[in-house]
Amino acid sequence: MSAADLDTLIATYNRHDREKRPEDFWAWEAVGEIMRGTDGERAWELLVALVRSTAFERLEYVGAGPVENFVETHGVACIDRIVGEARSDPHFREALATVWLVSDEFTPTVLARLQAATGYRILVATQAELDRVSVDAIDELPRFREV
Repeated sequence: MSAADLDTLIATYNRHDREKRPEDFWAWEAVGEIMRGTDGERAWELLVALVRSTAFERLEYVGAGPVENFVETHGVACIDRIVGEARSDPHFREALATVWLVSDEFTPTVLARLQAATGYRILVATQAELDRVSVDAIDELPRFREV
């Protein structure tokens, strides 16, 4: 992806977040496809640029979408990058802290590293717990779970 294409994708994604214009929906779809795709390098490049370009108060939108998709798809292979970026960039750490992880999908070591990287703010639950809880009651789930 060229630098210009990356800039256009990020700008359109962020505008879609703010304005919900139907003509910008393609960017939301494209970012999701890249995050869930097989090219982890391409996804990482986009993810870091996207997080850095997002206003602090909008990081939850990026965290609950692209960051969560990236962690689910590439988290095990890219754990060192994720943890390193969270340690060095408060923006990235904040976005990562909004991710909801299904504990059954990660090893205890990976979960522990992700939790530590976010100051134990990341939500970790079993799929059964998530299925039982409504969005309004999500605060009832533990932010820290012994793994």
